[in-house]
Amino acid sequence: MAKPSFDVKTAIALLPVMTGQEDTTKQLIDGILMYSSIISSETQQVLIDFVLKTRLSSSAKLRLKTSYSSVELLVTDMRTFLLPKKSSESIQAQLYRARQGRRTIEAFGAEIEDLFVNLTISQADDNDSRYDILRPLNEKSAIKRFADGLADPKLSTIISSRQFTSLPEAIRTAIDEHSSSPQQDQVLHYGRGHSRNNYGNRNAHSARYNRNKGRDFNTGNKNTFGTRYYSNNNRNTGISQHVSTNRVKQPDNFADRAATVHRPARAPTRPNTRAQQHMQPSHDNVNPNRQFFRD
Repeated sequence: MAKPSFDVKTAIALLPVMTGQEDTTKQLIDGILMYSSIISSETQQVLIDFVLKTRLSSSAKLRLKTSYSSVELLVTDMRTFLLPKKSSESIQAQLYRARQGRRTIEAFGAEIEDLFVNLTISQADDNDSRYDILRPLNEKSAIKRFADGLADPKLSTIISSRQFTSLPEAIRTAIDEHSSSPQQDQVLHYGRGHSRNNYGNRNAHSARYNRNKGRDFNTGNKNTFGTRYYSNNNRNTGISQHVSTNRVKQPDNFADRAATVHRPARAPTRPNTRAQQHMQPSHDNVNPNRQFFRD
């Protein structure tokens, strides 16, 4: 059966225009290989001209040649000059550092799968014979890294204990196990209700304390808390009145203030008779002869 010839409408729908993104360039390369395999060899040159003139960006045209004799040469140069060469060591380091964190299991699994594919492509170096050897080894390592990087320790143990041979199967199982396990928000809801009861009891105790803190439990009378003078209405009434009535209004200036200072009088002391006899003359025993000599 003869193969169909090149069709412009099919090529436009199948081959995307390059946008500078790596994924778009990979889709263009895969589309060229697929479409070239179903058209006749006589019209493959038309496919090459169509790609070079309508599907490449300005920077891609500068890196590639203006004409190619076969589709295989065009695809080889596109992979060499348009796809960045990734280091297998760097990809492997990213794979070992990958953790789920606060992301979903789907997002974390997509990252592990992307790193696994890029690591295999980088190590194979466009050699088809290496894919069959590297793919099983890298996928087994990717499954282990996916299980170790899960945020839930219980789920990580479940995935590690099962012998998965496919990374998508391990990701799908982890999603199903997480969905069937008890939701964490239910446990937190129970904890919040339990804490709310404790807070309610604590608030009730504080309310009883606030009602009773202003009363004297011995006499049943209310104390004057929060004032300057602490006194009970029955026992210390005289003291509080004495303190409040003996207050003196402070003067404005410093001199008047010093003049109005009230100092308590000193307690009377017993006089020293002998000392007063030596220091002060005795007016009761005055010698009458002294007046005579004065005259």
